[in-house]
Amino acid sequence: MRIHVPPRCTAPLALACAMGPLFLPLSAASAQMAPVLDQRRIHISLGAQGQYDSNSVRRTGDAPSAFGPHRDDFILEPRATADIVLPVGRQAAFLQGSAGYRFHAYHDFLDRETLNATAGLRLRPIRPCTANLATILVRQQSDLANIFDTLDPKNTETIATGAVDLRCAAAAGLSTQLGYQRTRATNSAPVRASNEYESQNVTGAIGVSRQTLGALSVYGAYGTTRYPNRRPLNGPQSGREDGAKITSAGLRYERQIGTRLTGELSGGYMKVQPRLPGVPAFQGASWSADLSYDSRNRFVARLGASRTAQPSNLVGESYGIATSYQASLEYAVTPRLRLRTGLSYARRRFEQSPLYQLPSFNSRDRTISVYARLTAGNVGPVAIVFDAVREHRNAAVLVYNYGSTRLGVTATYRFGR
Repeated sequence: MRIHVPPRCTAPLALACAMGPLFLPLSAASAQMAPVLDQRRIHISLGAQGQYDSNSVRRTGDAPSAFGPHRDDFILEPRATADIVLPVGRQAAFLQGSAGYRFHAYHDFLDRETLNATAGLRLRPIRPCTANLATILVRQQSDLANIFDTLDPKNTETIATGAVDLRCAAAAGLSTQLGYQRTRATNSAPVRASNEYESQNVTGAIGVSRQTLGALSVYGAYGTTRYPNRRPLNGPQSGREDGAKITSAGLRYERQIGTRLTGELSGGYMKVQPRLPGVPAFQGASWSADLSYDSRNRFVARLGASRTAQPSNLVGESYGIATSYQASLEYAVTPRLRLRTGLSYARRRFEQSPLYQLPSFNSRDRTISVYARLTAGNVGPVAIVFDAVREHRNAAVLVYNYGSTRLGVTATYRFGR
């Protein structure tokens, strides 16, 4: 199982960022008879990122700002990253992630630690099976793009996830997978205590793999989300918690076409059942797609798309449906100079909790991002990365529209091999 920790996850997507690495689909690689043993790896990097953000408060240009005369900001974040794998016989321990602190020139109330780390054990109790035990911790200041109210914006959100994932592969190409995870999201601001949630998810899959035909699997998942601090005080719903139950099932297909093109496609049906009356239910398709091309020389291209139901840490939201599309191109100009560009489009639809009838509830929004990244010196221990991002959001409530341009430079020094 590959574990990947993204550099930063914004509030409504932080749970998905934490969940994604733990429940990867059954693949042709995982369906082989003997799992590949881990190689010892210790990579530790120290560095700092400087960034200019033209709209760090994430507000439209026509809306009054409660955060002072500046909408832009200069941000400095020193941080350390680690990528460590320590094999012990057939087993292995791993740690991947980053920790830092963000300093703001104008909006120092947003100064906050940032932590995004995954740690765990990879066990091989019997030869066809691999078990992964992992803990994921995400801690950061809530992005103001996701503060859909005029309440106190200072909030440190902490999302902790524990997960178990068991996979077995037989000689005939049959594969099975069973997983469980539990997530707890908390907030430091008392006014946002009602947004804290707990979720549990169980997943399972069984598939068959053939080298010439690819891997086909049937999957199913059941999850529950509850907001323990959202309880009606009186009326017929007294004592009941806000939240939802999510059930999904479908098919997943993966195939490697030649040595350069890899594709993965999944499609199914999901059903969202809210815990409280008055919240609309949802029934519809869930799907994901990923297509990548690697020239094995200089050029890498990727297309991706997904649609899923998500809990989130937003005020007054019972659940949301998120649809996203991504495309990226990466080109190695020289062995030490790499250029990557891409764009993404995300559409979110939110269902409001009957316990919080906010007059300016943002029921839906669309966000478009275009970015470019130039990495210099990635072969040696020193690397310098230049980033440019343009992001624009259109929301149902106009005050939540914003545009932002971010320019940054990151310098790191890597230890280890």
